[in-house]
Amino acid sequence: MSVCVFGADSNTSAAAFAEDEPCSFAEVDIAGNVPVQKPTEKEVKRMDKAQLKKDHPELFAEVLAEGKAQVVITADPEIKVLKEAVAALSEENKSLRKENDVRREKELKAEADKLFTEKLAASDLPERLHDKVKVMVDYNKFVKDQALNTKAFGEAVDAEIKDWSDRGVKKGEVVLGESTANKQITTVDKTEETNKNAERLLNHVQPKKK
Repeated sequence: MSVCVFGADSNTSAAAFAEDEPCSFAEVDIAGNVPVQKPTEKEVKRMDKAQLKKDHPELFAEVLAEGKAQVVITADPEIKVLKEAVAALSEENKSLRKENDVRREKELKAEADKLFTEKLAASDLPERLHDKVKVMVDYNKFVKDQALNTKAFGEAVDAEIKDWSDRGVKKGEVVLGESTANKQITTVDKTEETNKNAERLLNHVQPKKK
């Protein structure tokens, strides 16, 4: 069968699919030209992770599990070396800080002792009582940020020395002996009242044992 655009007439003949005729097909326009084929535009919808999880939760879980199974976590050797170096530096820093603290403590003690000794030497207190007077003022109470407040410490030392002097203890006052029976003090060149004051003061300032 042959389909003609303008109908059939007496001059029309059909020869398609004849055994002795080659057959070919082509789409042409009314002028006999082959039309240009325009590509069909199709809307492509992309599926992201959230959409996949929403529409296909089982498939999403399966893909996620397979991905995790294929991931192999290996530790970076350089990170390990850096951590070891940091740890070593930290220990070294602690050791240096400890040594510095010990050294500074010795310096503070020597500084306080020197100041105390100079003030006692300039006072009227007998030398035999210097060690007893020193224990009455703790220099650590005047240390802040590894520094000795020499002004406040010196004022405390002066006040302590003055307290001893006000009690009547001065150079040249020597206690020669004491009776264990009646606690009476004998002297060579001082009155009984002075000796009693010295005895009371000595009993008052005996350092307490920790």
